Amino acid sequence: MLMNQISAEQAIVLWGSRITFNDDIEKEIKTFISDNISWYQVFNMAIKNKVACLLWKNLKTRGYHKNIPIQLSRMIESYCYATKIRNEYYQNTVKEVYKALNENNIIYSPLKGGILLDEIYINYGIRLVNDIDILIKKSDAQIIKEILASLNFIQGDYDENTNTIIPMKRAEEILWNMSINNLFPYRKIINNDFCRFITLDFCFSLDLSLDTKPVDEMISMAGRNINENICKLKNSHFFVHLCCHLYKEATNALWVTFDEDLNLIKFCDVREFILQKMDDSIINEAVEFSNKYKLSNALYYTLYHLNLLYNDGYEKKHMDKLNIKKNDFLEYYNYDSKDRNKKWNKSFAERLFALSNQDELIKKPNLLNL
Repeated sequence: MLMNQISAEQAIVLWGSRITFNDDIEKEIKTFISDNISWYQVFNMAIKNKVACLLWKNLKTRGYHKNIPIQLSRMIESYCYATKIRNEYYQNTVKEVYKALNENNIIYSPLKGGILLDEIYINYGIRLVNDIDILIKKSDAQIIKEILASLNFIQGDYDENTNTIIPMKRAEEILWNMSINNLFPYRKIINNDFCRFITLDFCFSLDLSLDTKPVDEMISMAGRNINENICKLKNSHFFVHLCCHLYKEATNALWVTFDEDLNLIKFCDVREFILQKMDDSIINEAVEFSNKYKLSNALYYTLYHLNLLYNDGYEKKHMDKLNIKKNDFLEYYNYDSKDRNKKWNKSFAERLFALSNQDELIKKPNLLNL
C-alpha cells in the first residue's frame, strides 16, 4: 500500500481523500497527526489534488483542525463556503438544460460530479465541480447546439478582462472535433462572485479513439429518474466512464500540460461509487462491457491504483477478470497523435503529489494537434 512509501503530510492528504472509512484507517489516523506536520504543505497538495474541502471536513469532524494554523483554517473555511455556493449555482443552472433536453426527447446522462455531488458527497461544500459533463450520442450534437443556443450558452472561451464568452472559430471547432472526445465546451455568464460562468462538456465517446459505439449502447440503456426527471446511466456503465475518464487524463501528455493528469478526487470518486453503489455482480457487468469494447486497460489502471491507494480488498479479483496479458502500460504515457508512448521517470506516488509533472514531457502538445 502507498502509505508505507510517502511522507506524513502526503499520508494525511491520502487519508482525507475519502468518505467511507474502515476501522483500520480510523486507528491509523492519529499516527499521521503530529506537531511537526507542515499544514501549509498538506493543503497545498490537497488543493492540487482537489480534495482540500473533503480533507477539511474529515479533519474537522474528528477535531484535528485545532492543530492547524488559524490563518490557514480561515482560508480553507472560506474556500469550502465558496465551493458550496458555486456548486449550488451549477446544479440549479443545469436543471434548465436537463429540462430542455427532456422536452426535445434527447437521451443523455450527467457524468462525474453532476451525479456524484448529489448521490455520493451530499454536502455541496466538500467536492468542487469545475464543469458539468453530460454524455450524449454524437448524432444529437446539432440539435443540442440549437437547444443550448436558445438557453444563451455559447461554445467558446471565457475572457476574464471583458467578462464575456468569446465564440470559437469554425475552423477551431472542426479541428477540436477531430481530436477530442467531447464537443467544444458550452459556457454561459452567471456573474456570481464565486461562479462567473457555467461550463458544460458534452461527451460522445469514452476516450480519444472517438469510438461512439460504447456510448451509443450506454445511452440506449440509460433510465429516466422520475423524481429528478433526468436520465442516468446504469451503475456499471457510469463506473466504466469514470475509469475511462481517469485513465485518459492520467496517461496523456495533453492533460500533463494543464497539470490535470493525476489528482486524488478522481480516485476518490471511483472508490466511493464502488463502495456505495456497486456489488460484485455490477462490477462483473462493467468488466464484461469493457472487455467487449476493448476498454480493459482503463479499468485495470483504475483498479490497480485504487488497490495501491486504498486497498479495500475487492480490486485484485476484478483485475484478474479483465483481458490484460501484460500490464507494462501502467508505466507509460501517450505524448502525440501517433500513439507514441514514453516511460514515466517519476513513480506514481511522486507524480500524484507533485504540483506539476510537466518536467516529464518531451515537448508540450498542441491542443488541436495531439
